[in-house]
Amino acid sequence: WLDLIISMLNLLRLYYFWYTSIMKVRNLYDNSIIDVATDELHFRVSVYGLLEENEQILVQRSSKSKQFSLPGGKIEKGETIENSLVREFEEETGLQVQTVKLRYVKEDFVKFEDNESYHSILIFYDVKRVGGQLRNVYDKEESIEIEFFPINKTLKQNLQEIFRDIVWEIGSFFVKQT
Repeated sequence: WLDLIISMLNLLRLYYFWYTSIMKVRNLYDNSIIDVATDELHFRVSVYGLLEENEQILVQRSSKSKQFSLPGGKIEKGETIENSLVREFEEETGLQVQTVKLRYVKEDFVKFEDNESYHSILIFYDVKRVGGQLRNVYDKEESIEIEFFPINKTLKQNLQEIFRDIVWEIGSFFVKQT
């Protein structure tokens, strides 16, 4: 009987291996790459704002990450993309913004601080400040650091990987203009 049970367990393991593929997923806490079964991925659509002033870009860091990100986050059910961005931006920075134009859309596979892994669609808008004040006392859940940062190699090294390409593209634009 034991041999039969072991054989059945091995067959189940093979079945699971054949029908479950593994994805490489980026851990947003430390940018490491981990393996995650596709059936463990959740779907997430999020929106982020690019606020540029004086050739600097606004970035924020939460207590759950070692690196900076752009203000923004998950779009809630029943919420428009633009309303979500305005809400997230104010929650994280204290600033009220208005969307200017759609800049970029990309997908990525990431593990967030909630320990869940996601197949993410990320939407990026250029935004402009229309009110509010940049917080100097930060909400530990939302942001522990918020600052305008020059777009340079230091920022690139301290920015979460999923944001580097879009921010670097903006930085290249500034360099070409001067």
